[in-house]
Amino acid sequence: MRVWKLRTACIAAVLGVTSICWASPHSEVASALDEDDRFDLHLTLDYGFELHRANVLREYAGLPGTAPTDPMPLAKDLRYASSRQLLTPRLEVGVFTDLAFTVALPLVLSDSRSLSFASGIDRATSTTVRDGLLSDSGFNADDPNGPGFATGDTIFRGPGRAGLDQIHLGLVWAAMNQTRDNTKPTWKIGAEPRLAIGSPMRLDAANPGSDTGVGRGLHELRLWTSFARRVGWAEPYMAIWWLTPLGQSGDSAFESLGFGQESSAAQQRGGVTFGAEFEVWRRAGASGPQWITVDGSAYLEANFEGRGYSEMWEVFQYAGTPRETGPAPLVLDADPVQPGRQQLTHPGVTAIENYLRVGGHVGAKGHFTTARFGDIDVGANFGILSSQSHTISYADVGEDLPTCSAAVSQPCEVEDNAVVDPDTAEVNPGYVPLIDFAGSRYRVDDIFDYIVRIEARILF
Repeated sequence: MRVWKLRTACIAAVLGVTSICWASPHSEVASALDEDDRFDLHLTLDYGFELHRANVLREYAGLPGTAPTDPMPLAKDLRYASSRQLLTPRLEVGVFTDLAFTVALPLVLSDSRSLSFASGIDRATSTTVRDGLLSDSGFNADDPNGPGFATGDTIFRGPGRAGLDQIHLGLVWAAMNQTRDNTKPTWKIGAEPRLAIGSPMRLDAANPGSDTGVGRGLHELRLWTSFARRVGWAEPYMAIWWLTPLGQSGDSAFESLGFGQESSAAQQRGGVTFGAEFEVWRRAGASGPQWITVDGSAYLEANFEGRGYSEMWEVFQYAGTPRETGPAPLVLDADPVQPGRQQLTHPGVTAIENYLRVGGHVGAKGHFTTARFGDIDVGANFGILSSQSHTISYADVGEDLPTCSAAVSQPCEVEDNAVVDPDTAEVNPGYVPLIDFAGSRYRVDDIFDYIVRIEARILF
């Protein structure tokens, strides 16, 4: 619904009547076929800048000074840092009463990542260097044939990346609309298929500049619902969402390796946001009302066990790429049944443990009504998120098959046991003891995201 439809209700507020005084994104509904407004069109341009920081730890079985009954010791190893700029144009168009179609195209303008030694760690004490995942000089994608990082704390720098991952399509339906019935909140329900259109991320150590995409090769579905209720100058709101993979493109790193790999599925995620927006200033402009609001929210997100791109994915793929010179300790065996080793590049994608993210944001927004461009919203906000410590490499060794019998069809095994037998179809090709075995797995903690967003919306 157009914001100018709410002006008469705001006049009622001056007279002391409970009213609707503005339309925030939480209660804004793009509609069509209304008597006084046959067609709604909302255009949004969202810019986001995100900094991600995390400590990379390593399980250290047999660490001197620990007893067999002590918890698994963890050793400091690396410090991860990344930054990303994301520009997202979004279109929402009313197609029926309180029903809208949406399309968004998130464009990564820049994405950079690096790893340095944690405090107190150097080339002689880093387990990543010790196990040959990186050499003493590391890897510098800016100069892959150069000397690397012979001195200093930095040990790895990935190539600068940019481009598209997915296109987001969706439908939004307002089951309740406070603009139509002031006794009810605005309740919106949405479904958003996210289709992979970008090439999946790869690291070509010999020529890093040849593959700088940001895609994951994943098709996903986001389901969400939100509630908002304007009361005078305040609007509390809540949103709940769920994101699940639907499939992947043929060259995706999430493609199944077959054999004993129990699951190749990407992580599922879900979350909830609670917040409120408050009007702090208003005046009547020549073309319509103008106002300023402030906003604050709390955020909780659950990331469920599954495969994903972790802070170490580029190092894992770098150390798992077959090459003529230098170590490649994470190279996979594509077919554990065949004699010898059928070398396969490690996809970098690994099994990631369940974890939670919590945080919140604060922001401000200004609304202006113009004769030429309609209603315009411009806002900015700042958010901080913290993630729970979690393991990022713990693939299962394989899957024990049932014993062959008349009642069991293939695949099955001849022996009646409860173990994964080597050199059989029970073996998971994606399992690498060096990073997946208990006592040598990678873990991240002290994880923080700092996010700045600037948004502009035009409502016709």
